[in-house]
Amino acid sequence: PGSNMIYGGRLSHQISGVYTFGVSYLKEEKNSATFREEAGVDLWFRPVNKVELLGRSSYNNDTAGWMEHAYFLVLGPFDKLKFNTEVSWINYEEYFTGTTASMFTLRSGGPLDPHEKVTIAGEEVVYAVNKNWTASADYKSYNYDIAGPASSYGAKLTYFLPKQYSAGLSVRRMDGDTNKLKCDEYRV
Repeated sequence: PGSNMIYGGRLSHQISGVYTFGVSYLKEEKNSATFREEAGVDLWFRPVNKVELLGRSSYNNDTAGWMEHAYFLVLGPFDKLKFNTEVSWINYEEYFTGTTASMFTLRSGGPLDPHEKVTIAGEEVVYAVNKNWTASADYKSYNYDIAGPASSYGAKLTYFLPKQYSAGLSVRRMDGDTNKLKCDEYRV
């Protein structure tokens, strides 16, 4: 019969402390036929102290479409404050094409529409209370092409002992136009 193989790699270039830029490729074959083929780019860029840009873009070579773009801007820390900005775009149909487990297979009529696309924009403000305690608050806006708009907001408190452990709790609320886009999340 056929064979199963997975192979790929990542090439990168960097100037230590300034930037890292990478390109990657992945191909998976099942029974000698292409099951999944993806390419991507990733970057980390620190043009000046306290400013970092990082992100990735992933491309589905099988279907010739972008799976996702996810980029983050980190500013700080300024005294005790840090700002994390996120802008992401995900195309579910491209992203979940080559799933390795049936639970990730999207079907029409399921909880996630396989033709859905979402744009996410958000901001998190992190405050270092002291060397062990950190508090943060965040807000994200979700713009789903099919399900409609939604917003989420939350807060988190974290206790950290370097090289020993960390613990925390968070609370989050998501509000959207439909019941699928409404939920509360509590984490310890």
